[in-house]
Amino acid sequence: MDLTKQEQRPLPDRVIQFRILLAHYGVYALTNVILLTINALTTSGNWWFLWVVWGWGIVFAAHAGYFTRGLVGAHAMTFLIGGAGLVAIDVVYSDQRWFYWVLLPWIVVLMLHVLFASSMRRRYLEWESTLASPESERDSGR
Repeated sequence: MDLTKQEQRPLPDRVIQFRILLAHYGVYALTNVILLTINALTTSGNWWFLWVVWGWGIVFAAHAGYFTRGLVGAHAMTFLIGGAGLVAIDVVYSDQRWFYWVLLPWIVVLMLHVLFASSMRRRYLEWESTLASPESERDSGR
């Protein structure tokens, strides 16, 4: 096989997804460096660019989590980065601690969601396998 035929083969989806993830990370990093520079030159006492880093970081973390562990990874990374941001906001801007009032229900709902979704997926796969089995064809012919 010569080199030109190898080059014509399409890349696996996983490689394409990883390249897209890296491109998104590059845009994220470059944009936040630019925003940091603008923030430092204009309003250095008020670090507003951190809000952009955190908000966009949640989305980027979900993307990275999905790439590594699928939907469960996306949900977990969203919770971790979102929660870390809430803890940071609470520590920096508040005298009383409130972050756990947000994180506790969030983790409970997240766990219930994972349990429900995995149960529904298992039921769907069982149902789908009955459609493809030869026994179901015999039963439907009766």
